[in-house]
Amino acid sequence: MTYDEKAQTVTGHVFPGAITWTGATEAIDRLKVPRVRYQDGPQGFRMNIHWSTSTAWPSGLAFGTSWDPELVEQWGESMGKEFLDKGAGVQLGPAMNVQRVPYCGRNFEYISGEDPQLGAKLVGPLIKGIQSNGIMANMKHYVNNNQETHRMSQSANVDDRTLHEMYYPPFKAAIEAGVASAMCSYNKINHIPSCGNNQTLNYHLRDQMGFKGFMMSDWGAVYGPPKDYIPNGLDQEQGSVIPHFTKKSLKNLPQEQLDNAVYNIVYNFIKIGLYEEELPDNYKKNVTSQAH
Repeated sequence: MTYDEKAQTVTGHVFPGAITWTGATEAIDRLKVPRVRYQDGPQGFRMNIHWSTSTAWPSGLAFGTSWDPELVEQWGESMGKEFLDKGAGVQLGPAMNVQRVPYCGRNFEYISGEDPQLGAKLVGPLIKGIQSNGIMANMKHYVNNNQETHRMSQSANVDDRTLHEMYYPPFKAAIEAGVASAMCSYNKINHIPSCGNNQTLNYHLRDQMGFKGFMMSDWGAVYGPPKDYIPNGLDQEQGSVIPHFTKKSLKNLPQEQLDNAVYNIVYNFIKIGLYEEELPDNYKKNVTSQAH
């Protein structure tokens, strides 16, 4: 890849107003690298327009209360098929944070409920079901994104033992199931931004838990230059209207750090099969079925 192509790979594409697709990577025509589209969400293909053309599934929390790994895997397989049929290469889910604050506005998304071991039992089958369609699952929101109040600025202050015993088990199980990507969260962890946190991203996630996928930011969760993020474990910025990862700012990185981020992204897209050919943009297509 040229420098410009590498810079393009670590910077996500924002659709104006996110009216259709949540995000994407740009095609690299010279290398016959196709565009890959990303879409919300954890419990089904999100429709902003063309209503009722994807299934309104029960929430992740509802499936968590089933205590049924086989049912959850069927859900993942069926849900992933709708993403594939719409043309999404990446499903931005599952969501697996342990519920810590009872009135958190996104508790309904999280399959773990209040129990990290329940989450750990269910996320593996769910991810296998999604990725059986030849698309990429995305584990989120890593990590300690347990409240919505002041989510862009609050710091979750957590010791290592609590992280490993209470908050990491669902993510570790997702890694063991072969999840190909992850999304870091808006919040800080011990006063360091989640998407630039060397301890949680590099030391805990990659070195200790063995994560081999690529790490994307939540939409707008990068708050500074690449030198504060890519060396600390982030591979791709997503969703920033004014990106921090630019051709100019990325030149401040050592070449090997940029190459490592690009490798993590490209390797996993190739592994899943998303660089074989571009999925058709079938956003308007009705992908519901009686079975679903």
